[in-house]
Amino acid sequence: ASELQKNSQNTYLEDFFIAFDAIKGDKKLASPDIFYTKALDGEIDGGMSDEEVQGIIETKIDESIVSAFEVLRKRIDQFGVTQPNIQRLGNSGRILVELPGVKDIERATGLLQSTAQLEFWDVYKGQEFQQFLF
Repeated sequence: ASELQKNSQNTYLEDFFIAFDAIKGDKKLASPDIFYTKALDGEIDGGMSDEEVQGIIETKIDESIVSAFEVLRKRIDQFGVTQPNIQRLGNSGRILVELPGVKDIERATGLLQSTAQLEFWDVYKGQEFQQFLF
């Protein structure tokens, strides 16, 4: 699929399905080593056809793009840019981001490309450590 993408106008997923069809032999997209995994249990089962699995995978990718779009929108809102433009480019799986007037391009790029980090901290109530302060 990566090789097909070099000279293709298709989405990566479309090229993935084309490449899979070319090499699949007796394998199915619903096999346990491809898409019939614990993460998709209940949505995909081993008896599904390739076409059925393709529809589910397309839906999952669309949901992921919507989620990424929302994350980017929230990050851009924090940036304080006047009239930012963020839009999905059809069903291409791409999101266009325009930030007019941004001076620190590296900071903007880092903010948009960074991975979110979830941290847990132990906290104490004031009464638990107050005796140590006096």
